[in-house]
Amino acid sequence: MTLTSAQKDFIQKNKNKPLAEVALKLPAENRNFILDQINGLQKIGRKVPSWEGKDILFPPKVSLEQCSSEATARYKAELVGGENLLDGTGGFGTDTYFMSEKFSRADYFELNADLCEIVRRNFSILDRNNVAFHNADSTAFLRKANKHYDWIYLDPARRDAAAKKVFLIEDCTPDVKANLDLLLAKADNILVKLSPIMDIKAVAEQLPGVWQFWVTAVKNEVKELLFHLRKEKISIENIKITCVDFKSESGEERDVFTGTLGDLSIHAPLGKPQNYLYEPGKAILKAGLQDKAAREFALLKLDTHSNFFTSATLHENYPGRVFEISDSIKPKQIRKFLQDGKANIISRNYPLNAARIYEKFKIKPGGSRYLLATALMSGEKVILVGERLR
Repeated sequence: MTLTSAQKDFIQKNKNKPLAEVALKLPAENRNFILDQINGLQKIGRKVPSWEGKDILFPPKVSLEQCSSEATARYKAELVGGENLLDGTGGFGTDTYFMSEKFSRADYFELNADLCEIVRRNFSILDRNNVAFHNADSTAFLRKANKHYDWIYLDPARRDAAAKKVFLIEDCTPDVKANLDLLLAKADNILVKLSPIMDIKAVAEQLPGVWQFWVTAVKNEVKELLFHLRKEKISIENIKITCVDFKSESGEERDVFTGTLGDLSIHAPLGKPQNYLYEPGKAILKAGLQDKAAREFALLKLDTHSNFFTSATLHENYPGRVFEISDSIKPKQIRKFLQDGKANIISRNYPLNAARIYEKFKIKPGGSRYLLATALMSGEKVILVGERLR
């Protein structure tokens, strides 16, 4: 699978143009392949920055969208290591590429022949030479293979045969639940990537052998839920949870917070708004560890359901957003606290969501001022005015 000189010239001349506009210039033959290359060039700098400018080929749009970002792929490489790795759901190969740095040898499996060939070519260009490529079903291979791995990695497809999204572990492909005994017989460690909509505790209850979870976010947007399986079992309350929020696509700067499934039963004390307000990072909220974080930082919770926290003194290293509060107002006072008609709205446990507040009071998003709409432990609905510190 290659590009001709004419196709390369066309791609370079049109790489910054909208795909719909470019499509009109192309004949039907190879149109989708050319458009995939232009789409890839437009996305790769944000998705996998270290691959930008390399002479690689790109897969169809959906495969590029579903692959891990460089930040999360590099983080997975921090979690694994050993002699050999099997990536049973290779896709565009981002995870395979970065994780294989920690192994002497890796086996990449992908059912789509064209995608497998693209990744094989790209790894050659990227000088990754310790990976063997298999256009095959990894679970079928494992049933027959007389081979043991240090790690098996799986990112089960979350769409069915009709391309509709599925949400249960047993509906994903491959089915980790049905193949759990096989996987644990063939590897010391299993690392599985799941959709962030999955319930962490439910996964631990359904899959014996879960040792720990990781919730990863990039710029406060939850991207992945990872879980680590071993043959040895531990009690559910002792399963460790690590929340990681990468501040950029490179993954170098990050917030990290840890706890256990047993910590989900912790409750923070309630209190009235003080000088500073804290909003937990979304990875922490997904994990359910926001009250544990409050306990560690000696914070008070504004209301049982608000997930806003407060303190009289500043905690600069809190793993989330931090605001300095100047006023507590009623909705009718909002207009007085806008900056040129602008403000940033956050709504938690409040009758109106942020979009409705923007619309109702004709507020434009922006500026340095924040309006934090929430409820207090007394049941009172308030809007706190503040400036973001972190």
